[in-house]
Amino acid sequence: VDQTITRTVSLENEGGTPFNVDVAESNTQTADPVSVTEVRGSRQLVPGQERTVVLTIDPDETTESDVGPLNTEVTIATDQTGINDTFTVTGTVQQPNAVVTPDTINFSDTSTGSATQNTSLTINNTGNATLSVAKPTLDGANESAFNIVSGAQQLRVSSGSEETIAVSFAPETRDTKTATITIEPLNDPNAPNTTIQLNGTGTTTDAGISPTSIEFGDVRLGETNITQVTVNNSGNAPLNITSVSTPTAFSVSGLSDADVVPASGKQTATVKINTT
Repeated sequence: VDQTITRTVSLENEGGTPFNVDVAESNTQTADPVSVTEVRGSRQLVPGQERTVVLTIDPDETTESDVGPLNTEVTIATDQTGINDTFTVTGTVQQPNAVVTPDTINFSDTSTGSATQNTSLTINNTGNATLSVAKPTLDGANESAFNIVSGAQQLRVSSGSEETIAVSFAPETRDTKTATITIEPLNDPNAPNTTIQLNGTGTTTDAGISPTSIEFGDVRLGETNITQVTVNNSGNAPLNITSVSTPTAFSVSGLSDADVVPASGKQTATVKINTT
């Protein structure tokens, strides 16, 4: 496909009667790429004369189902009854076929400023000719949160093979991020540009304690006094409590190591002073 080829055949009047040439295709394919584009010289042949017939093979005239073996007939007809000839044109119509998957990539939630999530998309060539693909383009409202790690150059995909394009997600700020990658096949007339949607969410924790200080006041020896504090997480990722410690005479209940405060959630703990 995307390549036009010409071939010639010779036609000679070996009889004793002049005739006029009338060339017509007799198609044996749904969309025939073979056509007669020229009869060189006069279409009238007197006995002993010879003419050259030019055939043009244009694979762009085929449909996707016609890719593969080519077998069609061309009839050389004349204005004399019974004087005609039919010959067969054979060959192979070659065309790549681009198949891009997936059409959407959803990254898992990713912590801002540190972690990076990686995944890939695949370009398969199910055709019978090498596929050329333009350099992929990254675009969108949050394209800076995404990056093409590999496959960022123009690609050539052999028949029956595949190439992968690796994409990473590394958000610098929280909340939902979106962008797109566009894949442009350069020599597959049946494949439009493919746009892959990229989605991801940058996450962060935002811890706070209320109140930030506790005033128990005077506590008599042998007595206890309690109050409550609240651990707030205003971030969009769970807050992991890794350690809870207090000075001597103080204790905390309702909050311990390995507790998790959900995103946009809170957890209340009891702080006690014991002077016994």
